[in-house]
Amino acid sequence: MVMAATPRVSSSETSPARPGTLKRKLAAAARSVLTAAMCGCVVALACFFPKTAHASTIYVLTDNAVTDLAQVDIATGAYSVIAADVGNGTSVENLAWSDAIGSFYVTYDDGAELRTLSTTGSLSATIGSPGVRSWGMAYRSSDSTLYAFDKDNSDLVTISPNDGTVTTIGSTGVVGSGDIGGHLINFNNVTYGGGRVRDSSFNSLGRFGTFDSDGSFQEITTNALYEDMVLATDGVSIYGLTWTNGAQALYSISPSGGVTFLRSITNAPGNTTFFEGAGMVTAVPEPASVALAAIGIAGAGLAFRRRQLARRSS
Repeated sequence: MVMAATPRVSSSETSPARPGTLKRKLAAAARSVLTAAMCGCVVALACFFPKTAHASTIYVLTDNAVTDLAQVDIATGAYSVIAADVGNGTSVENLAWSDAIGSFYVTYDDGAELRTLSTTGSLSATIGSPGVRSWGMAYRSSDSTLYAFDKDNSDLVTISPNDGTVTTIGSTGVVGSGDIGGHLINFNNVTYGGGRVRDSSFNSLGRFGTFDSDGSFQEITTNALYEDMVLATDGVSIYGLTWTNGAQALYSISPSGGVTFLRSITNAPGNTTFFEGAGMVTAVPEPASVALAAIGIAGAGLAFRRRQLARRSS
């Protein structure tokens, strides 16, 4: 009698997969899908959106018999008037942008009054009467402080954004000379100043530096270009605008005081024109930056959840 051979069946075919092995395979597959999806989103967003949102416009107050609010295109240097004679025959100086109010703080009538000015040229009623001829003014958003250089007393002061009350911080040790307005900025919570500055020996030079907490001016560098220059920043970059001999020009400024010519400012008025203030709207994150941050947070959360499941299954 011939018996039929019984085929061998491997243990892998007859034994069910262990639960731990199945969970590990599923987890590995999930990790691969998640990684691919996140990488795809990052690449797509990086291609379609810039990493940093730079402001494209510098607002300026131009003194040409009357004060005009104008703008300078950073990419081309083109100058164009937004609103003519914003002070209705009276001078307007300084441009200190505040995110809190969405407008610039300005001084009016040679510093007699504190007001606000919109980007379209709408001038507010009087906030208060500081009575300070401000060689420059800068707003620090982190603590809502409005700084100013009191040109007549050579002090660094604060001006209350609520009622214009002036509080003296201390002597700068230098004298700001030349035009009124536009020579202070706040960059990374540091107050910078640049312009024609006389020291204690009355030597006048183009100087650039910072102000300490006691008000003293700390010179970083000297450069003749600073003598006829106003400063502006969007929180990302620093710019300087000059009007020497009626030839207006735009420069890039480094925090260390380096000056790099960008381009001439075109279409601006001629030899009788100078700037009494410059300012920029604060740069804001692009949508891509927000999306990338959300992806990062989601990825961290999923990773944490995966570790918890791994502990339970082990």
